[in-house]
Amino acid sequence: MRDNSEKRRKKVAPLLCAAVVVVFLGLFLGALLLPLLDVGSGDGGAVVILILYALVLLAVIVGVVIALIQRLREIERGEEEDARKY
Repeated sequence: MRDNSEKRRKKVAPLLCAAVVVVFLGLFLGALLLPLLDVGSGDGGAVVILILYALVLLAVIVGVVIALIQRLREIERGEEEDARKY
């Protein structure tokens, strides 16, 4: 029983950190893409740069989610306890 509660406690920090980063980057991404709603005023170069920035932010968000999944799998498998033996 103690093992499950300890695993659950260890999962809270990565989940919280990933959620904060994803929300922060999501808000930043939304603010970045807001000028694209006004497409009529259009400087084509500025639109391309904004889209490139948005793609970079999306790549970071995807990377954070992938790292979170890997960390949760490590915790679930008990790899952290295995490493303490050595």
